[in-house]
Amino acid sequence: TETSSTLPMPVSVIVGDQDVVTPPSLALELSKLVPDGRYDEIKDCGHLPCITHAPLLSEIIKAFVADLNG
Repeated sequence: TETSSTLPMPVSVIVGDQDVVTPPSLALELSKLVPDGRYDEIKDCGHLPCITHAPLLSEIIKAFVADLNG
């Protein structure tokens, strides 16, 4: 969207590779629109990684935050 390119903060876009609600191609496109966007795709995962892949999702988020803190 138009506002995505104006976001002043880093953004993490995380998607399951089998997500049919928010397809990975759309999530990747969004991450590219954000100036400081990061894209992570979880293998063998659908739309709810917070339920089906919680430990891996947690590690991805921790890595994102760690990168922010340098």
